[in-house]
Amino acid sequence: MKKGMFGSVIIALLSMVSVSAFSADSSWNVDANGLWTAPANWTGNVVPGATSGTTDNTDTATFSTSLTTTRTITLDTGRNVQSIYFGNTALQGYILTGGSLVLSNNGTIINEATTNNAQNTISSSIQLQSNATFTSNNQSQLQIGAVTGVAGSATLLTLPPASE
Repeated sequence: MKKGMFGSVIIALLSMVSVSAFSADSSWNVDANGLWTAPANWTGNVVPGATSGTTDNTDTATFSTSLTTTRTITLDTGRNVQSIYFGNTALQGYILTGGSLVLSNNGTIINEATTNNAQNTISSSIQLQSNATFTSNNQSQLQIGAVTGVAGSATLLTLPPASE
């Protein structure tokens, strides 16, 4: 009886470890320039985004630290994420540059920076693996560089109406 119970506990623990190993939602936690791949730049030392070409990634990279100046995050390797969220509250914004981003699993890029004229920029190339939605509130700007898609996929681009 003990032997069977011990095996069940081990299996339960392994299943929990495997779930957390593949889920890497994380927030940039420093008011500094840096490399995307540096664990110390992310909450819990968890770097979001797979480096392989999987199309079912559900990671979210959040950029909401209040900044004292514009910060550049360098993608020194390609990253596959489902969502990128900008929620910074200062006038300064983030620039994601270098490498490439693969947006998968009906991905989203959401810009909800709350300061007028705040600007966030993604100059890294973005490849869409499936439908995607880009949104930006009317208090800030979101600049996107090159976006490519996969044959047969559609892209939905959602932006607020221009303010009068």
